[in-house]
Amino acid sequence: IIIGRTETRSGYAWGVPGKKIPVVDVIPDAAGPFSTDSLPRKIGCSVWLLLLSLGTLSLFSLRGFLQLQFTLVLTLCSQMGVHLFYGGDPFLYCIHFAPPLILVAAMGSKSRFRWAVRILVATLIVCASMENFTAYESVTNFLVENHVAP
Repeated sequence: IIIGRTETRSGYAWGVPGKKIPVVDVIPDAAGPFSTDSLPRKIGCSVWLLLLSLGTLSLFSLRGFLQLQFTLVLTLCSQMGVHLFYGGDPFLYCIHFAPPLILVAAMGSKSRFRWAVRILVATLIVCASMENFTAYESVTNFLVENHVAP
């Protein structure tokens, strides 16, 4: 069952550049990825930025992590290049960004701000749980209203 609108756009699909691929909106009029309409989402984004900032600061200020620094920077730059080159669908490449970003954020625990990183991680877990529960409820309600079994 296809819910919402469908259209085709050119993309790199199944090894054939320029092939028409279907685009399906599962939930029409859903909030975009940069929508900040809820407090947990605002807090979670702010906490992620703080964690990445602390991790980046400690990653480049600590001695003895030269190989890790080089690998993380090279991996993130190459994934950004792939995303910019093929970038029609960010979900396709987000799985490659997540582990290096988590490693960068985790490097904050190697700095003198370890206590702050622990508090920020706990806050992020609570905010993400609240946001995921809200998203699950809205998707379930949408599917029930449109007579689709969740």
